[in-house]
Amino acid sequence: MKDTPIFDGDDLLRRVGGDEEMYRYVLRIFLEECPGQIARIDAAVSAGETAQLIYQAHTLMGSAVNVGACALSGFAQGIEQAARAGDLVRAEKLRPLLLATFEELRKHLDELGLSGGSADG
Repeated sequence: MKDTPIFDGDDLLRRVGGDEEMYRYVLRIFLEECPGQIARIDAAVSAGETAQLIYQAHTLMGSAVNVGACALSGFAQGIEQAARAGDLVRAEKLRPLLLATFEELRKHLDELGLSGGSADG
């Protein structure tokens, strides 16, 4: 997933019809919700709850793709696929990569001035 961009802001801007206020709002909500989604993935992996892991990884994958978090979506998809295959060892190995990718995304958005505050900047 090295060639996958960390963030595609143009895609998100298209999805919100060019509305910059909505763009910032969607990103803020995503950044608030994502740590909880990752924690639920961690809990499902730790508990060996395959069905819950599939659900949580799929949910994160969809959220991430909708905000243009391409690399994060890819790792969530990898975890979902591993869980569907019953390969919890692989899912476990992808967890730290998922978290590191989220942290990289947050840092990237910070550098762009897109990660904090209110919906209107």
